[in-house]
Amino acid sequence: MSLVIFAQTLGGALFLTFAETVFTNGLIQALSIYAPETNSQAIIDAGATAVRDVVPSSSLAGVLLAYDQAVSHAFYLAAGAAVAMVAFCWGMGWKGVKKGDIVAEDEVERGAKDAH
Repeated sequence: MSLVIFAQTLGGALFLTFAETVFTNGLIQALSIYAPETNSQAIIDAGATAVRDVVPSSSLAGVLLAYDQAVSHAFYLAAGAAVAMVAFCWGMGWKGVKKGDIVAEDEVERGAKDAH
């Protein structure tokens, strides 16, 4: 059980870092395509909430398209990780830990069948 909790915590920390890297690199690449006249480092430093204060209104549409593409790439990473975990867990099997309770329920069911 402690190994599962450790893996969940470590996986969350690692994939948060991966998603941030994918988002930042995707934003820089998309800004060079959709808004090449803007300063990508200034946009990253400003953050998503203050991007309208840093970017001129003529470039805002391109910057928003770049943000959209970068967020989509981060979601693709999350979706790929989820699919990989489902595929990994599919082969693990299911082991019950309450064997005493299961045996008791089976005996009750057998007793009910014998009574009929």
